[in-house]
Amino acid sequence: MRLLYIDIDTLRPDHLGCYGYHRDTSPNIDALAADGARFGQVYASDTPCLPSRSALIAGRFGIRNGVVG
Repeated sequence: MRLLYIDIDTLRPDHLGCYGYHRDTSPNIDALAADGARFGQVYASDTPCLPSRSALIAGRFGIRNGVVG
């Protein structure tokens, strides 16, 4: 299995073509999404972004991996 993880801090899904946005704002992301899996629901394990990203990579909540906001 191959995984391409794209982490963009301030990009809203309602402004991406692969999620139904009417303007052509993200042709490269849309092309990747057309051939892959696209998730409709995502839940953050921690907030703000840094502990959440660390939790994703480490597989442990921010309170457990030592990264806090």
